[in-house]
Amino acid sequence: MGTPKATAAAQLVGRKAPGTPVFALPCKVTDPLAVEHLKGCHVVFGCGDNDGVRQVLNDLAVRCLVPLIDLGCDVQVDEDGFQAGGQARVVIAGDMSCLVCGRGFDPAQAALDLMSDEERAVRANHGYFIGADAEAAPSIGNLNAVTAQLGVSALLSLALGSTYGDWSYVHFDQLTAQTVAAGSRPGPGCPVCGPSALLSEGGLEDSNPECEASEASEEVGDQFDEPEVVP
Repeated sequence: MGTPKATAAAQLVGRKAPGTPVFALPCKVTDPLAVEHLKGCHVVFGCGDNDGVRQVLNDLAVRCLVPLIDLGCDVQVDEDGFQAGGQARVVIAGDMSCLVCGRGFDPAQAALDLMSDEERAVRANHGYFIGADAEAAPSIGNLNAVTAQLGVSALLSLALGSTYGDWSYVHFDQLTAQTVAAGSRPGPGCPVCGPSALLSEGGLEDSNPECEASEASEEVGDQFDEPEVVP
């Protein structure tokens, strides 16, 4: 209890594969130190637990042309039962849809996630976040394991080419044990990965992820068509 996830992960790797070089950075993904290390990666795995993290990593992937493999799993319960599943998305700027035009996260929720505790409290007092104080949806061990395996498959696909796999999105349904895979292309009017947006613009040093998340939530709307999906 109380151990940062990055530290716990480094400790696990140290036990399972002693000698493996691991650099644990127990800080926010917006921290300049984290950003600098992420820019130098060959591939980034997005294993965050909120849309704010996805917003930042998506921007970095597009700006710095770093392939991103975003992973997520979810359990949703309502009066009619529950739904559960996991998914993996691959973002290669200019070739595959990013998480904005691919509808991979909620920009409005990302803006909330990236706010400071003080700013969130002020806005909540003014009634801006009606219904936004729900607890995070739970996930369960087998979903995490399946989703992690989807991420490994995505990495192998990137490393070995289309002979191993030719998809940028795959979803696993817990109830049916079925997977659905598809490819996607960038939305031409995407405010993030479109040709006149952030594509290959560079690092996040001069950007403000908190502001950009809020702006994206206003811009995305319906201004561009759904990304072309290739079965």
